[in-house]
Amino acid sequence: MIHTSGQARNGWDRCAIRLGLCALVSLLSAGACLGETSPRKGVRASPSTRPSTGRGAATSAAKDSAKDLGYFVIPIKGRIGLYVTDDVFRQCLNLARARKAQVVILHVDCPGGMIRDLGKMLKTLGSYKDLRIVAYVERASSAAAVLSMACKEIVISPTGMIGGLVVYKVTPEGTPENLSEKWASILRARFRSVALNAGHEPLLVDGMMRTDVELRLMEGSERPRVVRGGDKGKLLKAEGKILSLDAGQAVACGLAIGQAKTVDRANSLLGIERWHRMPDIAKTVFAAWRSKLISANKQYRVAMSRGVSYYKSAAAAGPLDAKYDVHPKTGRMSAAARKLWWYRAYRSAALMKKAQEQLTMAGLLAEKYPQLKLPTEGIDETRGKIKELKEAIQADRKARGL
Repeated sequence: MIHTSGQARNGWDRCAIRLGLCALVSLLSAGACLGETSPRKGVRASPSTRPSTGRGAATSAAKDSAKDLGYFVIPIKGRIGLYVTDDVFRQCLNLARARKAQVVILHVDCPGGMIRDLGKMLKTLGSYKDLRIVAYVERASSAAAVLSMACKEIVISPTGMIGGLVVYKVTPEGTPENLSEKWASILRARFRSVALNAGHEPLLVDGMMRTDVELRLMEGSERPRVVRGGDKGKLLKAEGKILSLDAGQAVACGLAIGQAKTVDRANSLLGIERWHRMPDIAKTVFAAWRSKLISANKQYRVAMSRGVSYYKSAAAAGPLDAKYDVHPKTGRMSAAARKLWWYRAYRSAALMKKAQEQLTMAGLLAEKYPQLKLPTEGIDETRGKIKELKEAIQADRKARGL
């Protein structure tokens, strides 16, 4: 599903994309054409506005087909906005450019993610036009489908799928809610442009996002054509469904140029006779980022636990609930009692300081890693309790004349 968080904002910031279960099964009933390892004749969708250069850097593929080209794989695995971020994506593209990779493969196995982060990644992708970037799709749901369709060339696994762009937002209470038609329309226009600029049929985006659209596939002698409605051609998507293409359908409608069982077998589809896989540096970069997230999450939990624990210790060790020797006539505390009060007050203050330090650490981690959506309510609540404890100790001190 496409999912947006909180109140709708301008642009991408309040949106996110997630796959809905209905999107997974909506088009599988049409049957898959599996095992195809070379492009089928005349299956490439070709809108009238498809760029004449087609695949960009692919125009030199014919003369380079005899060369042993190096391809650089960037794994797009895990949720966009969490395990896949624009910063890491850009870092990997820079590595591919620095190592002079002739082909960059986005290995997509992704359930979707946040629109805000997708928007950044699409912008980044557009700034690397000097690279031949190909999407190899195993699972491209939701945001990942849009990212894949931003590539001029798409190769799909025989068991792959692409599609399922269902829009919703998350309320402050954390429950899903349909996005307003205004923002859904803006997203559809944006995603259609992404597909069209890469030479793909924009009607496919409508089918992936709207249930009120019927799509049919017109298979002519030259190339297939996706049309909306009518009674001719093969039904690709019925009304009331969300378009999710399996491998055979993706090739048949021209979205994918063909099927390949693995990334290393996709070279013939790209017009490359021989190629070799460059070192998996990008995989290492993503693994390092994932480790940072796991470590940050653990540090946050530990800091929160310690902060709350130190606060409770400060309250228990403080001077408020202790019993003191008081002169029966004057009502004043004895010297020993005053000493004990101050000892407990200092002890409590030291523990409250430690609690504050841990809460500050938790807050910094939540701010540094917004992808983790670490809760900050507990931080504010515990800080409020610390403030109340300090005020109570100050009031007790004045009341006792200390």
